[in-house]
Parts: sequence; structure tokens; C-alpha cells
Amino acid sequence: MTRTKVETDSALRDAIGRGDAGRVQALLSEGADLTTVDDEGKTPLMVAAQAGAPEIVELLLRAGADPTPKDKLGYTAEMIAYWYGEYRMGAYTAESLKIVEMLRRMRR
Repeated sequence: MTRTKVETDSALRDAIGRGDAGRVQALLSEGADLTTVDDEGKTPLMVAAQAGAPEIVELLLRAGADPTPKDKLGYTAEMIAYWYGEYRMGAYTAESLKIVEMLRRMRR
């Protein structure tokens, strides 16, 4: 069965939201678009950063995802990782910090 672009984009976002790295990898192998954005202007990389999924962030970065775009509110994937990874004022989850470090390495 051949998927449409919309079906593949939707399947990728669903797999990211579930934390299903195996499915994400399969969709990347099928040529999933890493530049597509949702209604909020979020790329798949931003969705993975928001979900706190470092394994998936790494898969997306290795597949060529660009960490520099901004969503409709002006946030990058790194900013989103910080925002959603904060569990109390100024303290971040280990997953969030791992994601931020990966994204920073890609900017260098």
C-alpha cells in the first residue's frame, strides 16, 4: 500500500506522540517529510522535543531534521524542549537536557 504524504505525515506525528521509535524509523525509511509543519507550525523534530523523546529526536536529527526553524510562536525545538521539560522553576528533566544537548551539537 502506498501512503499519501498527508497519511505519512500524520503517521509520523502519531508515532512520535506514542514514543514509538521503531515506527518512526520505519516511516523515515519510507521517506517521511521532516520539514512538514502542523497547524502550530511545529516540525516533527519540535513534536519529539515537546514529547520529551530523546531517542526519537536523535533519529530525526540523523535523518537530516533541521533544528533551527521556529514555530508560529517563534520557538525552536531547543526552546520547546526546555519549555516542556521543566518540572519546576529552573529544574529540567533528564530527557529534556539530553534533547537540548543534541540540538545544540547540531547547531555547531
